[in-house]
Amino acid sequence: MPPLAAHSGQAIDKAAFVVLSDQASWDEPSLKSYVQRGGALLVLLGPSSVAAGRVPVTGQRIIGGRYASRGAERFQTTGTLDESYPPVSKAARWQGVRFFHFVEVEPGAARVIVRLSGGAPLLMEQAVGSGKVVVMTSLLDNLASDFPTQPAFVPFVEQLAHQLSGWRESAVAVAVDTVLDVKGAKETLETAGFHEFFPGGGRKLVVAANVDRRESDLEPMPADSAQLWQAGPRAAEESSGGPAQERHRYPLAAWLLGLAVAAGVAEVFVARTHLNREAA
Repeated sequence: MPPLAAHSGQAIDKAAFVVLSDQASWDEPSLKSYVQRGGALLVLLGPSSVAAGRVPVTGQRIIGGRYASRGAERFQTTGTLDESYPPVSKAARWQGVRFFHFVEVEPGAARVIVRLSGGAPLLMEQAVGSGKVVVMTSLLDNLASDFPTQPAFVPFVEQLAHQLSGWRESAVAVAVDTVLDVKGAKETLETAGFHEFFPGGGRKLVVAANVDRRESDLEPMPADSAQLWQAGPRAAEESSGGPAQERHRYPLAAWLLGLAVAAGVAEVFVARTHLNREAA
């Protein structure tokens, strides 16, 4: 593989993530700019890295390299682990892996995910700008450890690639109000539809949010309600005592008015008859 300096900034930006394995020198400005804009960097430390004295981009101090002795301590295994980290939890917790060489590093502000049985950091992750840097203090070859010969190695590499690239299952459907972790920030999908996110490194993440089906009432609509729905607003007004019932009151009012007029006419007729009799 050609050195990093031979690649243009545009070529780095198109990479899902960059791996820097046991390098004594590197193009610091290009790497740092790439990571700060949302890229991901995997740094594997080995004997050549010790000469640099610090970890690329993060600047963590390198104390020195350490080989397992031929005496009592022939190798180290994993000690404490963060089992919430997929490259650890989905790789059988690295059980049975033996490490013969590692580089001692001061973790600084980095999150230590795996420590060796002696307490030294083995796997770390640190946010830099909008991106992240993952540092492993032992090389992934069969000299620094027997990791490549263990069953956990392939799942570890797969999950680490997913972690660095921000890859997610495209077929996964999420519900509205789901919270996603994008570039270290929490994003809540408050509305249904398609949402686009840009995790960095030239990647685009499209997420479809749907209303939770548990919020829907799947019981059939009652027959009377269905009939009102199909009949339209007039039937709904009649069933709810709206304007349709008011129209039925008009004939009653006309009858009352007619009776009042008839009573008035009758009263006049009776009064006239009574007056005529008195005059006679």
